[in-house]
Amino acid sequence: MVAYDATKHALQTIIDMNDRLVDLFIHLCIQNNGALPQKKRQADFGFLSDEELAAMESVIQDRYGHLRRDH
Repeated sequence: MVAYDATKHALQTIIDMNDRLVDLFIHLCIQNNGALPQKKRQADFGFLSDEELAAMESVIQDRYGHLRRDH
C-alpha cells in the first residue's frame, strides 16, 4: 500500500488530478503493460499533454519494473 500511495503522489506531482482519475490511470496502465490504452486516453484523459502522459507512464513503468512498453 505504501508503494501505491507513493506512486499516486508521484503522478500528482506531474499533474493535479483527483484520486479517482489517478487510481484509474494506474489500473489501466498496469493492465496494459505500463502504457495508457489509446481509447482510454481519448475517453478519460484527453486533457493530458503528450509530455504529461509520457512522464506519468514512465512513473508507472519505473515503479512496477515488470511492466515494459512494447511499442
